[in-house]
Amino acid sequence: MAQGTGKGVSRMTATHDDHDLEAWADRPTAGTGGTAPQGAWFSVAGTGDPGVLGPEAFTQGGAADRMEPGALLAALAEGVLDPAGLGLVSDNALLGVVGASRRLMSRAAAMSQRAVAEYARRHQAAPGGRRSRAGYTEFSSDDLAPELVVNASQAEAAMLRHEASLRRLPACSQALWDGQIGEYPMKIIVDATACLDDAGAAEADQILAREAPGLTPGQLRVLAARVVLMIDPDAAEERRRDAAARARIVKYREDAGTAALSGRDLPPDAVLRSWQHIDAAARILAASGIKAGLDKLRAAVYLGLTSGTDPVAVLPLLQETPGDRLTPEPAASAEPGDDDGRDQDGDGDGGTRRDGPGPGPGGPASPVAGPVAPFQAVINLLVPLGTAFGWSSAPGEIPGWGPLDPETTTDMMAAASRHPLTRWCVTLTGPDGTAAAHGCAPGRHPWAPPRASDPNLRRSGGGNRDGPSLPWDREPDGTVPGAGGQRQEAGQRQQAAQFLASLRTRMAQVANGIACDHAECTGKYEVPRRLKHLIRARTATCTAPCCNQPAADGDADHTIPWPEGPTCQENLGTPCRYHHRCKQAPGWTLRQPRPGTFQWTGPSGRVRTTQPTRYLARKPPSC
Repeated sequence: MAQGTGKGVSRMTATHDDHDLEAWADRPTAGTGGTAPQGAWFSVAGTGDPGVLGPEAFTQGGAADRMEPGALLAALAEGVLDPAGLGLVSDNALLGVVGASRRLMSRAAAMSQRAVAEYARRHQAAPGGRRSRAGYTEFSSDDLAPELVVNASQAEAAMLRHEASLRRLPACSQALWDGQIGEYPMKIIVDATACLDDAGAAEADQILAREAPGLTPGQLRVLAARVVLMIDPDAAEERRRDAAARARIVKYREDAGTAALSGRDLPPDAVLRSWQHIDAAARILAASGIKAGLDKLRAAVYLGLTSGTDPVAVLPLLQETPGDRLTPEPAASAEPGDDDGRDQDGDGDGGTRRDGPGPGPGGPASPVAGPVAPFQAVINLLVPLGTAFGWSSAPGEIPGWGPLDPETTTDMMAAASRHPLTRWCVTLTGPDGTAAAHGCAPGRHPWAPPRASDPNLRRSGGGNRDGPSLPWDREPDGTVPGAGGQRQEAGQRQQAAQFLASLRTRMAQVANGIACDHAECTGKYEVPRRLKHLIRARTATCTAPCCNQPAADGDADHTIPWPEGPTCQENLGTPCRYHHRCKQAPGWTLRQPRPGTFQWTGPSGRVRTTQPTRYLARKPPSC
């Protein structure tokens, strides 16, 4: 093999025919540990002018433009994308590399499909044995989930889908391996044909493997539905009825920090009628002179209808811009209730209001309902308190939901605090962002965020993301971080200290990676409420890998069963009920080598470790 150089990129020439490319790529290359050197352009006699398999091979009709996915195609594409020569590659060749990358992703998906399908085959539940909903051995998906980086339910769905696709759809599975269709189109085909029997699936497999390449997901979805209706209309109708039986409303967080409320598997005619009703009401509002786009008016009508609120009162929430939000009036003081959640006066009205544009005479405003109605909650403050008091841009969070922007956080805290059953907790975090101490406040504490006009409380431009430095929030040498704004920080610290003092909270240390002080240990099996709060503050979710179920909904579980293991922080965790059972299943073991660190070992022998929750921290943890 002769080597030369050109423009800083090595070129290699070989004397193999085209059909030997794959075999040639498998040969060890000197000095590379058996793989071709990164950033190389490969040359093969007879495959280009003058026999160079470089970037031009990816131009339309070139040797690599339709090459099957494999090791050689991956090496060629990687070589073209080497920064040393990337600027010289034509758009034509770049688009060819994009197509090659798509085929390589299909091959990778097919490799995963075959491995997962084989794993699923090996873990079919024996007759009479404990089994998952999909018929596999119980908790087998939990051993797979960390490798796919999904939760156990999604891992089991992958087992079911990949096993079925290889068995029932061999032609489409081969098309995936060959790079003709992608992973998502394959999922569309599998889902669409799930209602067919094996004979019907075999017929659909041949049609879709032939027609699917080159179709967009939307086009393929329509085609697959037509094919299923053509092969077995009764099965398609049964699928529709089964889905209709699962009609539901779901809520979830949008990526932008907004929220979604969605109806799923609803009757089509009812959805069309609902849409027409919402659209007609929005057009009436528009005709009345309310200045907003139809999309916002429809959203206001939708929220109004589903929350029992006047849509006009909802509209300001959809039109606000930064700085438009109004701070609620301070809530009326209330007598503290019992620590077990009972309230002594029980009104919980809070007296919060918001003014906004409305149809009243004389211009803007008639008072409307507050932005968030009172609701029951446990408000857990994560110190520093910058977000709660408007000093910082650090987000709040709802367990099982996700982060909230600072203004929404303060609104929801104020609303929750007005509910008679709401109680407060305080968690102090250490320099690494993990929980260091926790306490629960007795009684009610209706609360409203301080007004932004207070100069001691207003966050200055470019201020500390986490807010002021509090007495427990200092550098190792005892100094307060930052040199400017001492007077403002002093006022903020005083306000925070006064508020925390008003909560009358008794703090307890969270055993977190260090030796437990056993201060909260008990000789009983039952885990006291205070001890539950400590371990939930330490780990905010289920302690199993890839599970995000909120710890508040999980169990307080002894890692070493009681009475051999004590009822103490060093031996307690917060698994959800599902993973509590998983821990007790054959082949599974769980250790807690340090308080808050959990090592899960599955039947495969692989060990996965989870750590305490890392809340927001001023400094990123050192590696």
